[in-house]
Amino acid sequence: ALPDHALGPAAVKVGLAGMRDRGWQAGLTRLRALLPEGCGQVAVAYADFDRVGAPAPPDVIAAGADLGCGMLLIDTADKHSPGLFGLRSRDEIAGWVAAARRRGLGVVLAGRIGLDEIPHAAAHTCDFVALRSAVCSNAGEGDVRLGHVSTRRVAAAVAAWSAARKPAPKPAPRRDDPPMKPLEVRIPHRLPPAEVRRRIDDAVVRARAEYAEMVGPIDAAWETDDRMRVGLTAMGMQFNGHVEVLMEELLVTLVLPGMAGLFAGRIQSGIEERLGGLLGSQRV
Repeated sequence: ALPDHALGPAAVKVGLAGMRDRGWQAGLTRLRALLPEGCGQVAVAYADFDRVGAPAPPDVIAAGADLGCGMLLIDTADKHSPGLFGLRSRDEIAGWVAAARRRGLGVVLAGRIGLDEIPHAAAHTCDFVALRSAVCSNAGEGDVRLGHVSTRRVAAAVAAWSAARKPAPKPAPRRDDPPMKPLEVRIPHRLPPAEVRRRIDDAVVRARAEYAEMVGPIDAAWETDDRMRVGLTAMGMQFNGHVEVLMEELLVTLVLPGMAGLFAGRIQSGIEERLGGLLGSQRV
């Protein structure tokens, strides 16, 4: 079990190899009931489903949507297989992506995707591409799950994704989906408003220098004496919000796009840690 102060997982995925004839839908439903509050569930469809005894992707898509999963992962179970694009045609993969979109699911593509195949994945307008062997320096040696991550390969993957990616269409909303609520984070402080604004200005300058290569330009400007507009792009998604300086607290409001809602808990904790330390009110 995790310690009381530890962050729980943002989401959980469960592979279904060997489960085609074993009541997997009921198993996913039971798992859903066991997940801690705020933890999302990712539906996993295997491109090599017919080789590993897993349910077919259309069945997983339907079950995942009915269960309330926010994301579909299309992957391969056998890591020694030819990989996603070696197993299935682009038209078949595109059909699965389209079916998931119609049911309101975001989509992640994985399964031994190579650096040169990132443009093919991006062409399917998925939300994310999950890579392992493609970004490991020793990917061809032994177990691909134990490779050493290469910063050079990661940078190449990010560049390929950024160059090729098209904005993913918004998933069709389910009728029972509640309106999206912005994430609100409140940071207590005991500082004069002018000092809070000065510290925020300094933090913005540092962030622009430190994270320029990862998120690009950071839009941050005071709309009034006590309210700053903020906006940035991360992982191909646009984040917008504002920061309000109140007498005894700092209020951060952030609209989480698409599947970023799965990571709301981690995003909130990160904001609390950074701004809490900035204002001398970091929580322990």
